[in-house]
Amino acid sequence: MHYIFLETKDDGFLLRIADKVCPIIINKLIEDHNRVRNESGTIDNDLIAKYLNEEGKNLYPINCFYSLGSLCPNADCCANHETVFATHQAKLFSEKIESEYKNASKINKHREEFRLEIYRFYKAYFTEAKRRMKIIECKYDGKYAHWWNTYIDNVKNYMSNLGIQDLHYIRTDTIETNSDYSKFKNDTGYRHLLPCDNIRNAL
Repeated sequence: MHYIFLETKDDGFLLRIADKVCPIIINKLIEDHNRVRNESGTIDNDLIAKYLNEEGKNLYPINCFYSLGSLCPNADCCANHETVFATHQAKLFSEKIESEYKNASKINKHREEFRLEIYRFYKAYFTEAKRRMKIIECKYDGKYAHWWNTYIDNVKNYMSNLGIQDLHYIRTDTIETNSDYSKFKNDTGYRHLLPCDNIRNAL
């Protein structure tokens, strides 16, 4: 399994990723809503569960190829990875996808019954997406140095239970000034941590 860490020093970069990913996810849910209807035409919980199981890897951030069109040369990582979010990163993605859902014109122009059905489908997805997120609990208190030290300790504690894995760090698109990649690598001691620039190249 490959584990992916996200840039911690540039939330604007993460927001640009979310701006691209979240509309794609919402549009796919809208387009696929008929797949979770039973023979009587109503949204079915069992079909929702089946859909999320089949389409899960395409719908949960971050799927490099599906949602970002990143032509990553590492096929194994594309197919088998988990994204590890810091608390504020998970919050950013969650808030963005909720906002995207509320503003989706494809939903708002339909009758109320349809909107309620799509909402039921969306909430099932959103609940499952949050459940699948791997989150390093570490709330930012406004003091970067203190937050950073706690974050690094929590990362090492979390990863220690998983053994040696392939690790990657998605770097911001302004590497020279805003990336924490080298600092993260040094402070965690993960000498095998590899930088990933494919996503920034896809934005």
